[in-house]
Amino acid sequence: MTEQVPLVTAEPSAVPVPRLSAEHVSVRFSGSRKGGTLTAVSDVSFAVQPGETLGLVGESGCGKSSLARAIMQLPPPAIGQVRLDGTDLTSLSGESLRLARSRMHLIFQDPISSLNPRRNIASIVAEPAVVWGRSSGEQLRELVDQNLEAVGLDPDDTRNRRPRQFSGGQCQRICIARALILEPDLIICDEPVSALDVSIQAQILNLLDRLRRERGLTLIFISHDLAVVKNVSDKIAVMYLGRICEVADSDTLYRRPAHPYTRALIDSIPGRDTTTRNSARDGSRRAPLSGELPSAARPPSGCRFRTRCPRAQAVCAEEDPALLPAGAGHTVACHFPLLDSSHATREEIAG
Repeated sequence: MTEQVPLVTAEPSAVPVPRLSAEHVSVRFSGSRKGGTLTAVSDVSFAVQPGETLGLVGESGCGKSSLARAIMQLPPPAIGQVRLDGTDLTSLSGESLRLARSRMHLIFQDPISSLNPRRNIASIVAEPAVVWGRSSGEQLRELVDQNLEAVGLDPDDTRNRRPRQFSGGQCQRICIARALILEPDLIICDEPVSALDVSIQAQILNLLDRLRRERGLTLIFISHDLAVVKNVSDKIAVMYLGRICEVADSDTLYRRPAHPYTRALIDSIPGRDTTTRNSARDGSRRAPLSGELPSAARPPSGCRFRTRCPRAQAVCAEEDPALLPAGAGHTVACHFPLLDSSHATREEIAG
């Protein structure tokens, strides 16, 4: 067996050490055609406990995938720290970082293109174990078969076939089996069902949730679809233009969103009652969200959502709102949040 990365031993505390935490993470890209630097992720912090699922939701281009790659140190964030069980991954390099990465795995958006078309399924699923020398021969064959069965595939029917002979949903199951082969602690699911039919989406979501419970996995589930994220997440972080604007447990965020952008995402879910969607809490008609997502290369001053927010005022252009408490386990970054009787007042939030 390959030696594991030594982890920092936390002092005894009432607060458990998160499985994964990000602290003030920023991701930057340079060398654009117009020159300068593009900040894809700006000052993002969150924590996920062992066995928990964090949903990360936002429009395309808001920085979700860039954040996922920064967690994996592919590449490392420009600023900030990423900790796995207390170990700062940004301080590791070489073999130490390589060992740490074996405890994490990415599942990609397009299952078909993420599988090597020239290899059979057995070799694709076995590859991580082969690279790490974890097993070989009959032991490796049994390990591959166990993981194929765990994701609902018949090993005898699957083992010697090529990816092109499977549907998108089956290919995603194969990707999940490959992710499980090294028994990771953390799996990052980057839009894993967006390329699949709705009926297949439900099967994959149920599969991921079952595997999380059975194997004690910690998941980060990335999607632009809040309805999908709600069904699989313990808590949800909403991103807009590289920043996190609201974090809450799944039920609270869906029933009592405090940020206007979160409210707009919920209102856009097909099939929701139109009366609920079009009426504010005070009974007035809710103004629809308008405008396009600004460029990440030239984000608006102050609050990044202000150019599309129906509640924006002068202070929104001058000050970037901090992420402050809006209830138990609920934080929001907004000067004029959608607070009701179940929330604290903004004055109480500000202290």
